[in-house]
Amino acid sequence: MQTTQKTIINYPQLLSVVASRELPPPQDEALTASEKSSAAIGRARAEFKNGDYLASLESTDEAISFA
Repeated sequence: MQTTQKTIINYPQLLSVVASRELPPPQDEALTASEKSSAAIGRARAEFKNGDYLASLESTDEAISFA
């Protein structure tokens, strides 16, 4: 015969107080990151078309880092 236990967890306070204190980046910085990412993807495409696959991969990684 198996017995089962029921676990009840009560969270009277927020779990992550530190995370709630952090502010998101200003919108102009977010747009700048988006523009940087788009520029890096553009470079990656051009480098790929020119056959420079390693540089294209590096530019793609750079674009992802801004996301």
